[in-house]
Order: sequence, then structure tokens, then C-alpha cells
Amino acid sequence: MEFVGREREPHAQENPPVRTYDSPWFTAEDWGPFGISGAAGGDDWQEELFSRVAAGLSADERAFLQEIAAHPAHREIETLARAAEADVAAARWVTPFPDTVSIIALPIMHILSMRNAMSAHVGKAALEFAQGRRQQAETTIREVISAGFLMADESPTLIANMLGIAATEIGGDALEAFYAASGRMRDLEALQFARDLAERTAEVAELSGFGLSVHGSLLQIQAIVQDTLALRGLRWELLASINSYAPCLNLNKIVFGAGRRYDEWLDAVRRSLVRWPGEEE
Repeated sequence: MEFVGREREPHAQENPPVRTYDSPWFTAEDWGPFGISGAAGGDDWQEELFSRVAAGLSADERAFLQEIAAHPAHREIETLARAAEADVAAARWVTPFPDTVSIIALPIMHILSMRNAMSAHVGKAALEFAQGRRQQAETTIREVISAGFLMADESPTLIANMLGIAATEIGGDALEAFYAASGRMRDLEALQFARDLAERTAEVAELSGFGLSVHGSLLQIQAIVQDTLALRGLRWELLASINSYAPCLNLNKIVFGAGRRYDEWLDAVRRSLVRWPGEEE
């Protein structure tokens, strides 16, 4: 999905994509005849699109959605949405890694390309809704949410986790708008309740207290790295950080190394964090 429209070429440390697509998701810079913003400009696209469709499409609006829905790269999102798990590291990066490369230096996911992909899939759902294919439209929206959860749960980089969360938000907003335009108010209220509850839960569980002391921060970072419920990208990137400076915290560690307890902790983290051969690399 990142190589739709050939906005960039693969990095030397990236595996080339199996398929590339010369045509971009959106050919109109102003989002066509709808005149509402999308990935590059805000959330109006997924929030307003279905109400606009329910009010009736002009010929230009229908043609614009047909062009979006016809893009062959939608199959990539459909494949991601149906994957139970994924070795993101092996699929994305060239292995084995050079000794000089750390996870922080590896190429990251292209933000705008991924957001455009999810917004285009919402556009496909809007056309299906306009055609009276409401069950298919709902499935298409849910594919955005499912692909987002896959990125959030499986990717070993924080930026990919955050893009996955953004995809679930795009899909969630679109699903709310779809329910409202379809008159499914009970489903809309249930979805809004679940999303509000998740947001409040996240606020209550928000981490705080970094930087109070070197020792306190170190313990908190170690706890997050070991926490199997934390974002995997956050765990990986904090592990990369602590693995860089832990041997240098004092003169003793500089001379003799991080020590047996640190090695045992690292082994325990490896067992809980590494899922795939690509991540073992």
C-alpha cells in the first residue's frame, strides 16, 4: 500500500514490494467534487461522506467514487484485514541485518500513503452504500478497522502501531457515519459507547512519571518492555534504547558489562517479545 502511486522507492534496507501501482489512490488534489478533506486535511472525509451519499450523488460524485473503488490495490487492504498475524519484520526489511544497523535506524512506514489507502477504502465503501450494497459496505469499513488492528498488534515499530491505531479511528468514524446514514441508531449508540469506554480506559491507564530519576525511569522502561499488553512497537523501541545505554550507566558497567541480571532479563524479554524469525533477526 505504501507504493501506490510510486510516491517513493524502496530503501536499501527494505524488501521491494511484490506489487507496485502507478496510479495514486486519489487523482484529484481537492478530493474531487465532494470538496471535503481526507487523509491530508482532517477527518471530514470519513465523517461526512456517508451523509452526502445518503442525500444523493451527482454524476461527478458517483464517477469520483467509482474511480477510487476501481483501484486494484484495494486487494492489499482486504488481504491485511483477513490476516490473523504477520511477520512484519521479515516482510518489510532485508535480513540478515548488518551489525551496524539498529531498529531505530531502519526505514519506517510512509504515513501519508497509509492514511490515503485507508481513506480510499472508505470511499469504496461509500460507493457500495450508494449502490444499495449495504452489507458489503459495512464489510469494507470493517476491513479498515481490522487492518488497523493488525498493524497495531503485530508491527515492531511504534510509528506503524500508531498508524494502525489511526486506521482503526478512520474506520470507526466511517462505521459510525454509515450506521447514522443507514438509520441503525441502536448499532450507532452501541459503537459510540464502546469507543467512549475504550478512550476513558486508555486515559485512566496512561503512563506517567518518566524522567523522575534515572533509576526510576529505567525501572519503568523495563516494566513496559516486559508488559505483553503494551504496544509491541513501543516495547521494541524502548528495548532498543535501554539496550544502548544500560551498559553505560556507570563506570562498573562500562568496564565489566551490564551484568548477569541484565542478561537474564534480556533473555526473558526475548521469550515474550520475539514472535517471528524476522524479529529474531
